[in-house]
Amino acid sequence: MLNQPHEREAMARATRSPATLAAVGTGIDRDLCEQFIRSCEALVRANEARLRNRQVAFVLDATAASGSRRLSMSLINQCLTSGHPRIVVAADLSFVRCDEAVLRLFESQERTRHEKSVELVFSGTYAVYVVAGVVVFDADVVRPERELPVASPFRRPLAEFDAILADHSEDVLRSERGLTYWYDKKNRVLLANPDKTEKIFHRSLFRWLDNNVADALRVFGETRGLGQDATDITVVTPSGSCAIEVKWLGTNENGQDCGEITITQGLKQVSLYLERDPDLIGGYLVCYDGRSADDNREHCFYDASVMHVDCEHPKVIFLESETPSQTARRIHTSRRKASG
Repeated sequence: MLNQPHEREAMARATRSPATLAAVGTGIDRDLCEQFIRSCEALVRANEARLRNRQVAFVLDATAASGSRRLSMSLINQCLTSGHPRIVVAADLSFVRCDEAVLRLFESQERTRHEKSVELVFSGTYAVYVVAGVVVFDADVVRPERELPVASPFRRPLAEFDAILADHSEDVLRSERGLTYWYDKKNRVLLANPDKTEKIFHRSLFRWLDNNVADALRVFGETRGLGQDATDITVVTPSGSCAIEVKWLGTNENGQDCGEITITQGLKQVSLYLERDPDLIGGYLVCYDGRSADDNREHCFYDASVMHVDCEHPKVIFLESETPSQTARRIHTSRRKASG
């Protein structure tokens, strides 16, 4: 009989523990459930940075024997890259197989209810444990005080690249909300210091892609293959890898000018990347345009003959330097002059 408060609390904690609930819900030995859960949590904690913005599920096969092939981050990457994020393991994390699956809560509940199984779904380090159709635990295994993460409204698959760029422009570039890039805004002169002008836009776009490409397995900056030039950004998805080249147009504070020819030069670079690297399935050129509005409208031509078949047409993003009211006044003044 439990007479002391601490004894009653200990029993309550044990009864509520995910391992106990998993054992009750599935009939699997509690010690195996405990070993499985603790091993998965330890693996996730050890790879916190690598699992950021990634989703994976671990499923216990209580009948599987220990094997020589233990689950590792390298093996997880292979499963995710192949589009099989549901990984079945023994209690000691010996690898059994990986399955194609949708890792939404409803699907996880349906699978585990049908199988009478236990599935640990991790979104980064935030865990949701589902046992026979019932959620028995959810918390961040690294920072337990954190609440359920809210999905970014900007998360999109890489296939929606135009929309990704539009989001970045609106949320970061417009009015320099999240990035300072003008040296002389009135005269449309771009910054060049303390780093190169291209780096200013490159790093901002890299961070945006790293945080918001929903199907990205990894986003690399300035990756270099053997004997190749460094690509500005490479995004790895389950469908393959895409190279992104970043350029700028206009004038910077050092007096450097980049005009229309820069677009064709950028396309040539992307073509070389795609020709030399068979792992790349596509390429993009993004040009941030600090020239005048007239130049942006009239001087964005390029030699389409240099484009690789797997490269999309260049994305030229005009950098605003006026407020909406200033633009309206300028247009109104121009129309009055034209009509007069």
